[in-house]
Amino acid sequence: MIGIFQSAHCRNYDDDDIVRLERLTPHLTRALQIRRLFLQSEARGKALESVIDRNETGMVGLRGDGPALFVNRAARAVAAARDGLGLDRQGRLVAADRAAATRLVALQADVTRGGAGGLVRIPRPSGHTPYVVLVSSLPSGDDLFPNSRGGVLFVIHNPARRPMATEIRIAQLLHIPRGAARVVQAILAGQDLKDYADRAGISMNTVRFHLKNAFAGTDTHSQAELVRVALSALNALEPHFADRN
Repeated sequence: MIGIFQSAHCRNYDDDDIVRLERLTPHLTRALQIRRLFLQSEARGKALESVIDRNETGMVGLRGDGPALFVNRAARAVAAARDGLGLDRQGRLVAADRAAATRLVALQADVTRGGAGGLVRIPRPSGHTPYVVLVSSLPSGDDLFPNSRGGVLFVIHNPARRPMATEIRIAQLLHIPRGAARVVQAILAGQDLKDYADRAGISMNTVRFHLKNAFAGTDTHSQAELVRVALSALNALEPHFADRN
């Protein structure tokens, strides 16, 4: 409802005034519709921001041109620890290790060009198990992340934050064989697959066989996709299994 008021000393509205108002009404209606859409988008954005901020996995989202769209609480905690990873003034992820930093930049550029991204292990001066950072594309729908087209998502996994889920738990959550679960566990722990094969006393062909089973069981096609699915399942479901054998 729109109300129009005027001073008592002004002349009464006439037919010309009514015609002018009728011409303006569609524009006023459209303005209200646009305002409503902005409010809905703002509400969705705040809800999504809350969900991301509560996630225990560090998450940093960048626009295509660089500045951060969001940095969640877990990512800020990782940066505050100053143990191999930090954030610059624009909220971009920075690795202290030169080789890891170069790899991060290369994966970000790959995603920006439409590539799948990948994984990079970040050495930690403390000597703790390296961080594992997944670099992938952000969803492009404006309803999820406004102005995110061509954006890049960094997901930071800290194997030292809590005990790693056992191979049995991973197998249960992802519905994959135990051998495949052991390979997924090694990847999440930041191990190189060649080193894992040597420690497990198996050949790389066997590792590739288990990795292929992991891809098939999770409907993924790369280690980056596999890590994303595994982290999502572990963060969302593993706590509900914590009290089970």
